[in-house]
Amino acid sequence: MKLTQSKFKVSGEQINWYLYAHRIELSKNELMEIINNIKRMGLFKFLEKERPILKDILVRIVLENVESIFWENLDKKIPTEKYIEHYLEQCLIEIYNHIKH
Repeated sequence: MKLTQSKFKVSGEQINWYLYAHRIELSKNELMEIINNIKRMGLFKFLEKERPILKDILVRIVLENVESIFWENLDKKIPTEKYIEHYLEQCLIEIYNHIKH
């Protein structure tokens, strides 16, 4: 799923991630920690354990900004939250791939 509403700007050690025009500030170290845990346990398991408020904010942003018709056309066997998690993981991996070079 690529909804293309994720952009970012890097300034020194600071990353400003714009998700549907909502700014989320992360340090490069925070991003690295998230990326490592995406590989280990998945984004939402990590955020539920370490940053539950951030998880709630990210899910809310996506649900509020994506038309409901989009979710209705997806496989009903897969929970909506799983699609959201995958989308957010891809956004974060894209940022990581950009800054690691």
